[in-house]
Amino acid sequence: MTRGKYKLFGGFGLTLLLNVPIGFFIYKVIINGPKIQLINIETWINNENFWMVIISLGIQILFLLLFMTQNKYLILDDYGITFVNPLLPFFQKTRKWDYYSEYRRVIEHSQYNTHEAIWLIKDNKLKNRISSFYYQNYKDIKKGIKIEYSGRLRINPFKQLFVIFGMRIN
Repeated sequence: MTRGKYKLFGGFGLTLLLNVPIGFFIYKVIINGPKIQLINIETWINNENFWMVIISLGIQILFLLLFMTQNKYLILDDYGITFVNPLLPFFQKTRKWDYYSEYRRVIEHSQYNTHEAIWLIKDNKLKNRISSFYYQNYKDIKKGIKIEYSGRLRINPFKQLFVIFGMRIN
């Protein structure tokens, strides 16, 4: 059994580092500063407070969703792979290895660096991805995958984005 170990100086640390100051800023400056009470009806009637609260909470929700979707805790065993939500661990998804048709290695590009990722593919569509940017034991995870390896996929960064959002690979 292999378990994913987060990289503190990688994707996990980065998204955590983004969420903490944004949450602190929203609490201190917007909620606690002008003494806005989220439960009070006057907060929602006052147009100035309403938009400030909506935009602030929207930004916080966006960053929390980024954290929850990109930092899944992984558990790999002989039967399949389990993706556990880091904030809400009762939300987990388990897939048997035969659910996927293949896996491929992809080099993902960011503004400053490149990272290798494993793309778990079914019916020529990306179903899950595991990036070396998020896991320090990425090589152990790669060894624990019990799916047919179909080689490295060479795909430009622009098309990678479309594939991540649901476009077919070929």
